[in-house]
Amino acid sequence: MSDADKTWWPLGHVVGWVRGTHPDSPIRKVRVGLEARCRSGRIRARGRRRIYNWDRFPKISHTDIGFVLCSEEYSYLDPSPEPIRAGEWRDLTFFARPIHQPGEEYLKGFERALNQSNVPVELRSKSKYRLAWIDVEFLREDVVREWPNEGFAAEPTPIAQKIAGSPFEAIVNGSAEARPSARRMAPAADHQLRTWYQQRMRELSARGETSSGEQDYVAAKQEFGKRVTRARLRAVREELAPEQWRQQGRRAARSES
Repeated sequence: MSDADKTWWPLGHVVGWVRGTHPDSPIRKVRVGLEARCRSGRIRARGRRRIYNWDRFPKISHTDIGFVLCSEEYSYLDPSPEPIRAGEWRDLTFFARPIHQPGEEYLKGFERALNQSNVPVELRSKSKYRLAWIDVEFLREDVVREWPNEGFAAEPTPIAQKIAGSPFEAIVNGSAEARPSARRMAPAADHQLRTWYQQRMRELSARGETSSGEQDYVAAKQEFGKRVTRARLRAVREELAPEQWRQQGRRAARSES
């Protein structure tokens, strides 16, 4: 494993870190805490995307024994990991392949699997009824910041001091869902904005669609909120958007003048 790869932690490393402070934390609770923090953009994650050859997919419950088989039959895995955008997490949740034992109900094996950390970490789409990501990892520096570990520090970090005794303490301990705060949220990083826009281009191009500058800005605000400005989005669009898209934006600007 390279030094760069060590900056990304699998679920087992995250669980080990959290248990340094909360030794009795069940793995399922750690999953809930991770999901909330990823959804709010406080912990960044990456993984291998499951790509589907067609979008008309049967609605099969994730508790159905055919859920995994159907997802695998109609998809293939991207060989390289990529960032999982915070906006995508609104439709994602953890999935674990049931560990079945003879004579036991299928759901029991499903619950047992969610309490394991030594299995491949997968995410499923709640709206599309299918598997979406596998081999999910979490950025080490974000995990360490969100779960200050007294066992590895001589004194609490500044963020831990702010959290202790406040309503936000329940969020850090995983007993409440993290919510984004415009006051705390820093501007979206350049690499986040570029990665999001590249993914948007791929999705629209696959459907044979284009996008104007205003449409891009509306989509960016939905994804990043106040963390992105029109000027930053315009610069990314000028750099990455196909010429056809940029001409569309110029025509719209001339018609408004």
